[in-house]
Amino acid sequence: MSDTPSRGYPNGGPARIRDPLKQTIDPALDRARQRATFDIERPCTIGLEEELMLLDPITLDLAPCAAQSLAAMGADARFKLELVTAQLKSVTSPKRTVAGAASALSGARRDLHSALQGATLVAGAGMHPFAATLGELNDGLRYEALGAEFASVARRQLVFGLHVHVAVSGAARGIAVHERARAPAVWWPGSLIACCAPDQPDWCRSPRRSPLPAAG
Repeated sequence: MSDTPSRGYPNGGPARIRDPLKQTIDPALDRARQRATFDIERPCTIGLEEELMLLDPITLDLAPCAAQSLAAMGADARFKLELVTAQLKSVTSPKRTVAGAASALSGARRDLHSALQGATLVAGAGMHPFAATLGELNDGLRYEALGAEFASVARRQLVFGLHVHVAVSGAARGIAVHERARAPAVWWPGSLIACCAPDQPDWCRSPRRSPLPAAG
């Protein structure tokens, strides 16, 4: 992170990141219009988002080189920065089949590996087995604001997930899927908690994070 986190912020201080769960809905968009929007018939599609580890080719430790790795991909819109400097995100466009999405993901991995030419290795495995607990954050107003607001909690987000995005047609079906998926119970060391991903026990440390609210 920059030594001057207030640089570029209005009033000389970092802005708080807006919580989407606390944003108000346009009152003109009433319940019927919301339902009509989601009831439009459309084909089911699937998209994948993979958070990739960037590794030192000798030590296999996490390598804080996301900006350089992204630059190696030129203007390839499939790759984006994430919060920590040892992670690069790969995204696919929506596909009609699982096989199509998996093929696009594999192609992105191959292209990234080729572009990095062995200077940095790439892996996707959930969590690194021996890296330091705290990582470095990328430069930029958003990342600096997150670092200023959450301190070490932000630097602990060394989680490398594979996110599966599925478009569900129909308002009733969409709500049913949302309610089923919003807070499954999983084990975290020593206790049973409700969460959806390895990083989400940090809800207890971050007042902005919580399971999705009920929508039905």
